Amino acid sequence: MRRTIASFLLSAVAAITAVAGNVWSIQGTEYTVDTLFHNQIGPGTTQTSLWFRNATTLDALRVFYTTMDMTNPNLSLRGVCATDKLAGNEKISGMAERKSKPGARYMVGVNGDFFYTSGTTRRGDSRVGIPIGPCVVDGEIYKANTNTDFTQFVLDANKQNPIIGCTKFSGLATSASGKTCGVDGVNLVNPSGGNRLIIYNKHFFPYTDTPAGAAEIAMRLADGESFVFGKPFKMVATAAPSTAGDMDIPADGFVIYGLGASADFVKSLKEGDEITVEFHAHIDGKEVFPYTMMSSWPNSLHNGEVTDTEYLLEEFGSNQPVTAVAIADEGKTIMFLTIDGRSPISSGARTTEIADLLRLLGATDAVNMDSGGSSTFYSSSLGVRNVPSDGSERPDGNGIFAVYTAPDDSTIASIAFVDWVAKVPKYGIYRPKFYGYNKYGLLIDTDLHGVTLTCPESVGHVQQDSLFFGD
Repeated sequence: MRRTIASFLLSAVAAITAVAGNVWSIQGTEYTVDTLFHNQIGPGTTQTSLWFRNATTLDALRVFYTTMDMTNPNLSLRGVCATDKLAGNEKISGMAERKSKPGARYMVGVNGDFFYTSGTTRRGDSRVGIPIGPCVVDGEIYKANTNTDFTQFVLDANKQNPIIGCTKFSGLATSASGKTCGVDGVNLVNPSGGNRLIIYNKHFFPYTDTPAGAAEIAMRLADGESFVFGKPFKMVATAAPSTAGDMDIPADGFVIYGLGASADFVKSLKEGDEITVEFHAHIDGKEVFPYTMMSSWPNSLHNGEVTDTEYLLEEFGSNQPVTAVAIADEGKTIMFLTIDGRSPISSGARTTEIADLLRLLGATDAVNMDSGGSSTFYSSSLGVRNVPSDGSERPDGNGIFAVYTAPDDSTIASIAFVDWVAKVPKYGIYRPKFYGYNKYGLLIDTDLHGVTLTCPESVGHVQQDSLFFGD
């Protein structure tokens, strides 16, 4: 394979002298900030590592964040549920490696929602990994709760209109006779109380895990129909209703479960009957059409203002490892950010501090993801960037990723210095390392060789094309 060899100017500003530390104030605490790393890692995507230090309190923060230009045609944003099922857990790096394929390389990601850490179904399968809040992956609903206080990050199929807020779901099922019943959600765990109509699909367990005494019926989509937000679709009953509970879910079908008065709607159906279903999602009164939806809590930054969230949970008012997803530049930019904690070099942050930091970085809205040992910042080319507080990467219930969507291409088209800055004393020696990128901007070589250096004589001189001597 023939590589492009470039000649670079090694300047005193860009690679020889260190940038003086800036002082930032986060929630009233001043920190000296040093940039440890900054580089492009994919199309429209940069990753930056910062170190914040306070000389008085001795607090320190190791910060890892990425910015993604959502106008880039070779970049998309997608969620992943561990093992592609509602239940189950998997490392963020494992999700990325498993899901990546030509035309869809999961190049950077962070952990997602809080999730079940214990419990089993009636058949003894583990519930560990089930996200607490709603989740939509590639347009398919993994979970939807009509009653939830959790906050959602939502992006449509066209990578447009990103929004952060509490989603209100609503649904309606109508039989051929005109009888109606409200739809309460999708794939809800252990439903109880009230009059509820719940739809279960292939992403749940192979069965509904529901108690006996209510009513269930197996369904399929009518020919040519799709289960989508905001548009009516038709379903057809494939069997008679049952009150036995814990019904098997057809591999390519659904089960509708009715509890309380909603059970009468299910019992009124028979095999071959057709119903019309519509399911809607609204945030702040505006209808949204999620292709990607990731939930968590709390909504720590809203319209550029840090929100009062520390009182909501004891952990939110203490220093913890934290992860957040944020919106900037009127939705044109999405940010992932992780702060390490519980370590001598990074004390962690409160929810208001991560919100204030994101505000300083230009974000207007943010939601905190699961924190603590789950906080993970992963890059396919550079590995896990932070140091998870467990000492190693923890399996999570779901994650959210920036995905490279251009064709695979292993030809070097551009290069960049690995080092953000390099201090080279007089008569010192420095051999820089280089990153190599393909024509779409994806980092494909983290130790590129064959680069020729030049520099002004007033700064130093170069030997063997790649070894710098400071004069």
